[in-house]
Amino acid sequence: MSPFSALRIFADNGIRLTVCIFASDERAALASGAQIVSTLGESADYVVISNPARFTGQVFFASKLAERLQDSPQIQIPRITGGTIEALDRASKQKRKSLIFREAEPALEIGSRYELEHWRNRLFSQFEDNAAALLPNETLVKNKVTRAEETVSAAINPFDL
Repeated sequence: MSPFSALRIFADNGIRLTVCIFASDERAALASGAQIVSTLGESADYVVISNPARFTGQVFFASKLAERLQDSPQIQIPRITGGTIEALDRASKQKRKSLIFREAEPALEIGSRYELEHWRNRLFSQFEDNAAALLPNETLVKNKVTRAEETVSAAINPFDL
């Protein structure tokens, strides 16, 4: 089945394809992303995923592909500190299996647990912000991230102190 016939089937059923394009600096990934976008064109929606801990995105964001996707939703995977990654690795070694974050958290120190909670909240809030592109219906989001209200700090003249 060609991609065009699959897209026709989706369209006939009221389904629109959403494709994640990863902001990789590797040439093969850029070429793959460009091929996907040139093949699917306007018949699909795109979400750009960047992971600055893995790739700076400097090559990607300077490319024609990034220019083409500039109006697409973007999700940035937050960084996790080396200390927390090492603690996760130690917990996996102790259990003698690869642990997902939730499985490893009880074995971590409080600082790493808070860091992972913050990481998860930042990532999930971006998913919520882009729910229209990721889900057929935004009302499918049941558990929303609790967001702190922004407070405005009063301007202080240091010479008045």
